[in-house]
This record gives sequence, structure tokens and C-alpha cells, in this order.
Amino acid sequence: MIKKLRKKFILTALISVFCLLVVILGAINFINFALVSQQADKVTEMIMNQTGGFGGDKEPPEAMSDASSEELSLAPGGQGGHVPSGGTMGPDSPETSESTRYFVAKISSEGTIQITEYKISAITMEGAIDLAESLQDKKIGWVNGTYRFRVWQRDGETYVTVIDYSRELGPSFRVLWASLIGAVVGMAITYLALIQISKLVIKPIEENDRNQKRFISNASFELKNPITIIDANKKMIEMKCGESEETKRISKEVNHLIGFTQKLDTLVSLDEKRLPQNFKEYNLSNQIKEIAATYDNMFINAHKEFIKNVDDSILITADKVQIGELINACIENGLNYADSYLKIRLQKEQERVILEFINDAKQVIDGDLDSVFERFYRSNDVKASGIEGSGIGLSIARQIVDIHKGRISAKGQGGEFILRIEL
Repeated sequence: MIKKLRKKFILTALISVFCLLVVILGAINFINFALVSQQADKVTEMIMNQTGGFGGDKEPPEAMSDASSEELSLAPGGQGGHVPSGGTMGPDSPETSESTRYFVAKISSEGTIQITEYKISAITMEGAIDLAESLQDKKIGWVNGTYRFRVWQRDGETYVTVIDYSRELGPSFRVLWASLIGAVVGMAITYLALIQISKLVIKPIEENDRNQKRFISNASFELKNPITIIDANKKMIEMKCGESEETKRISKEVNHLIGFTQKLDTLVSLDEKRLPQNFKEYNLSNQIKEIAATYDNMFINAHKEFIKNVDDSILITADKVQIGELINACIENGLNYADSYLKIRLQKEQERVILEFINDAKQVIDGDLDSVFERFYRSNDVKASGIEGSGIGLSIARQIVDIHKGRISAKGQGGEFILRIEL
């Protein structure tokens, strides 16, 4: 149980860290790519506003006067003496018209395609025509991963602008890869850290579990001697004075204590036997029928119905003795807490053997009831009802199922308590 709890703690923490990384890194990369897309759209909009291009050639800067040249040559810092600071970056940069690789295709109402602007080397003229034809019914977006396109109308004709934005996307992809690598490294470091942290977190629980096992072992040992003495003295009283209501009551309580110590011994033995030792293939259907038959009279005396829906010839590889203890624990639980009936259902679903114990019960809560598998657990309603029990039976059932690498669950549904076991 401690190992499972530790694994669960590590898994839960890893999932939490993973979700946090996904949210943070996902947001960073989403914003990053969204900004790049926004810049690309601004470039295509500029081309659209200038009717398919960036306009005519720019005027060269005016020549400097001789006086200015002399002054600059004398300024510190080498030739020229003055370097202009970096101007506007992105689409607003004056170099955008020269650095942008793009083409513009005009599609007439008759469907003919003409390339009006062609400033791109990565796509051939024929490829540009084919790409424009495939995009004419769209509006805006990415194509082939790094090309941003915009489709627009003017004077009854359709224009398709495609720009190569691979250079601008490069840093964004590097951030993405860095995020992925960082996430993997972060998860690995977190896992290694959690292995150490989990030892500290689970240590108090582990210590408590050891104390509980020690208490169970000591309690079982300490109870056996007084129970034997009480039972022997009761028999002496009956031999001298005969059986009476008092001695019958003593016998009932002694039997209850004997059953309780036997369950404590079972808990101790199951804690020590965590690995399969006596696993053999046998007929589970026959075992359930044989054990259930021994309870028929008990259900009749308790005025409760005992219903058995057991499929024939279901084989299982398991420890037959432990599975017998499991079946007994579940039937006894149904006998004690059922209001009017207990149903046993055994069937095979694909590779799994499904064993269910279903009984009606008063005030059963709908939903998961896995707390019933805790040692010594008894709800307040059960205690108030006066039903005898130790709160150990289903704890034994869970340990046996765990040893057999199966699953056990309990839930309330429509006034029924459903105990489901998968082996």
C-alpha cells in the first residue's frame, strides 16, 4: 500500500507539473506565433494597399555636402564618425520592401491567372500560379508551414498575395524547440526530485503503517490467551450449573472475538505475503458455488435472499486459499449489511474475470465508497444500527486483490451496495 501511495504521489505531482509547463510554455509560444502572424498580415496588408506591391523604387539619399563630409571624417569613431541607431523594426522598417520575398497573382473573372509581382526564389513561376489557384477561395492564413497568404478583391478581380516568412519564423521555431527540450529536461529533473521528496512525504505514513501492523500483530497475540481462559471458564460453569442465557451470551462474544483475532492473523499474514507463492489454475466457478452453499442456512435464518448468478467453468490462476478468504469476506459483508438480499455474479469479460457482490442497504450513498476498504472503518450509520462487525473484512479483500494484481471497487447506486472485483 505504501509503494502504491508513493507512486500515486509522484504521478500526481508529475501530472501537475506537466500541466503547468503546458500552460506556461503553450501560452508563450502561442503569443509568439500570434505576433509573427500579426506582423506577416501587416506586410500582406501593405502590399494590398499599394495594389499588389511596395510601390516604385525609392529615391537614393541626397549626396552630402563637402563640408558635411569633412566634419564627419573628423568625428571620432572611424570613417563617417556617426552610425544611425537601429530604426523601426518589423513591418514598419524601411527595409521591408527590399527584404520581403513575395509574389502577387491576379485572377480575372474568367479564371485566368497572371503573376503581377514576383520577388521570390523559393517558388517557381509555375508553382506560384498553382499555389494561387489553390488559395483563391480562402481568405488569410498559413500554407506549407512558412508562407503567409492573403486573398483580396479589387475592381472585380481576385488577388492572391503570398509572402515567404520563413526567416521571421525561425526564432519562433527555435523558441518552440527550446521550450520542448526545456519541458523534457524539467520533467526529468522533477521526477528525480520527487523520488527523494516522496520519501520524506511518505515517511510519516510509512511509520504509521508499521505501527499499525505491529499493533495488529500484538493485539492478536494478546487477545488469544484471555479468550481461551474465558472460553474454558465458561465451559466449567456450564458443567457445574448447566447452560444459561448468560453462558450463551458469553459463547457468542467469545466466538466473535475468535473470529476477530482470526481476521487479525489474516491481515498480518497478508502483509508478509506480498508476492504470489501458491498460484495455480483452478475452477473459480466451482469454488464460489461450494463456499456459497455453506451460507445458505445463514441467509435463511436471517430472512434474507441469497441469489447466485455464476457462469460455469471459469478458470483462474491464483492462490486458491486466499481467493477463498476473499469470497468469504465478501459474502459475510453482504450477510451482515444486506437489507433483504445478496446477489453474487461471476462472469468473464474479455480477459478479465468479473466478480460482483450486490446487496440492498438502507441509507447507502450513491457514488464511490472506497473508504469501506480502510482497516477498522465502520460508518456512523452502521455503528448506530447495532450491526456487529470489525471493519476488517473488506480490508482483507482489498489486500488479497492487490496481491493478485487485480482491482476492487465499491459504490452505492440506487439503494444498492455494489462490490466489484476484477481478477
